[in-house]
Amino acid sequence: MKLLSLIACAACSVVLASCASTPSVRIQTVTVDKPIPFIPPPPILPPFHSYVDQLTPASIADPGSVGVAYRLDMLQLRQLYSIQEEILALYRNSSSDFTEIIDKINHLYGAQK
Repeated sequence: MKLLSLIACAACSVVLASCASTPSVRIQTVTVDKPIPFIPPPPILPPFHSYVDQLTPASIADPGSVGVAYRLDMLQLRQLYSIQEEILALYRNSSSDFTEIIDKINHLYGAQK
């Protein structure tokens, strides 16, 4: 019986000691007077690797390989241009939505003050 009470006291002291040594966590709350709309950064575009710059002096002598290299460069540049146009269109739409959102926020928070 003494052994059981000794074990219970030891367990109780371990639990109490662990509770006493637990560090307190400080929580800091920052209050903002109104929400802030966010537009994400633009995506990373694929790099342009020029086939014309990779031509060697031996392949420059062949007009067919020069033509193929220019054609591949033009196709790649057209694809990059279309990707950039899509990104600009998205930003134009989001910027007009952004100004509308800011106006709504200012109107709502201005009415509460």
